[in-house]
Amino acid sequence: MKLYTFYHAERKHLGIGVRSSIVHLPLAYAVMRSVRGVTENAPVSLPNDMLAFIRMGETGSKAAEEVVSFMKRRPALPVGEQIIFGFDDVKLCAPILKSGKIICARFSENKNSPEAFFSKFPSCLLGPNEPILQPAHVSQLSCQPVVAVVIGKLIPRGKIEDISQGIFGYTLLKDISVANGTLDLLSGNFDTFCPLGPCVHVTEGLAEIEKIQARFLINGDEIVLSPISGVFGILARLVETMTLEPGDVIGIAAKSREGSCFVLKTGDVTMLEADDLGKLENRVIQTA
Repeated sequence: MKLYTFYHAERKHLGIGVRSSIVHLPLAYAVMRSVRGVTENAPVSLPNDMLAFIRMGETGSKAAEEVVSFMKRRPALPVGEQIIFGFDDVKLCAPILKSGKIICARFSENKNSPEAFFSKFPSCLLGPNEPILQPAHVSQLSCQPVVAVVIGKLIPRGKIEDISQGIFGYTLLKDISVANGTLDLLSGNFDTFCPLGPCVHVTEGLAEIEKIQARFLINGDEIVLSPISGVFGILARLVETMTLEPGDVIGIAAKSREGSCFVLKTGDVTMLEADDLGKLENRVIQTA
């Protein structure tokens, strides 16, 4: 199940992938309820915001699954209200526009455990096909391709046993920072320095996340990435220190033979993709 945040007619919406289209999730749910009637324990409505939907927990996910089944039967839809959109007719955004914590695990060369954890602020989130803005005083950027885990349930500090049941899904992320040889909080938090998306793929466990085969391209040249590993251990290190909350995004860098961090310059086009997630493409442009 793939969830999207998209703009259409200058308004933000929550969508779900059905076949090769995006379905407006709250509207489709309302139509389904009008056809089927009210079922026991079902929510009255679904929110039009990804974070609010994640916080609904299993109730929201079950309702969304029912919407997918309902829409696959091609039901009659209300006249004058658009519910189904083609991907070319909408603008995809970062799926979680108002996330909680964004934490990226960064690896040094030839290391299997994270060298350090760094925070990204929600203000630097960026969607697919939007430009990464390179500040005028910066000569080059660095980029780590990342597979990101989205937290779906509260995982209290110290409750490592709650991790497996606390995962909502996963997505793709690019951890951008200024390539000045120094990794600090400010160098990685310029506006647009956290491309995210194109969707959140809902999952029931960590095993599926460690099977993701992502690909990373710079100007069309592919860099082969290895599947990420040790997801549980990385989350456990965080839970030893802090409570993880619904909507938190935990990024884990994907490594390759060439390393895990790549230099970008003005004009470069980066694309991070995976078969079950789609493409996250962004061009680097320099700002005045």
